Amino acid sequence: MASTENAPLEALFAKLNEDSGHAPSNEGHRQKRGRTYRSSGEDLHLGDDEPFESEKPPISNRVVRTVAFFLFAVLVGAGATLIVFPPVGWLSPLSATKAPVPSVTAADLQEQLKPLAVDLALMRRSMDQLGSNLDQLARSQDQLAQQMAKLQAAEQQLSQTASTPPSPPKAVSALPAPKAVHVPLPPPKSLQPPAQ
Repeated sequence: MASTENAPLEALFAKLNEDSGHAPSNEGHRQKRGRTYRSSGEDLHLGDDEPFESEKPPISNRVVRTVAFFLFAVLVGAGATLIVFPPVGWLSPLSATKAPVPSVTAADLQEQLKPLAVDLALMRRSMDQLGSNLDQLARSQDQLAQQMAKLQAAEQQLSQTASTPPSPPKAVSALPAPKAVHVPLPPPKSLQPPAQ
């Protein structure tokens, strides 16, 4: 039964291949059972040389319909929101009237600015004091650095004197040192007086 069903399909494929003038896409090999025949698209023609058309509308029509449906849904949702929650703020007559703006004179402005001027003067004075404190701190830091340098030099000098070994003590002899005795020597003969 399966071979009788496949026979009309095989005859249709053979006719399609002959009409198109192309070699079959499977290059003449037999199709495995259970697999469908996939064409490259070139050899799918009907008998009247009309291309195979799908039953779906073109993609451009589908996109236009989808966008239109989306916009319709957004407009319906916005309208429903405005009906349920009307924007009272911009429709109320109270918002149309504005509160009067009080007039401000130069004297009022000067009175408002006086505390700010006092605060600025205090800030300037504290900045000057801070600058003088920083100068004193820098001077004391320089003095401290000089004292540290003196201490390091003294420490190095101490470490050098401590690192040199002490000279060995002199050996003390048990005998007292001989005293030098002065013995007069006879004068040389040439200098002696003649004998009498």
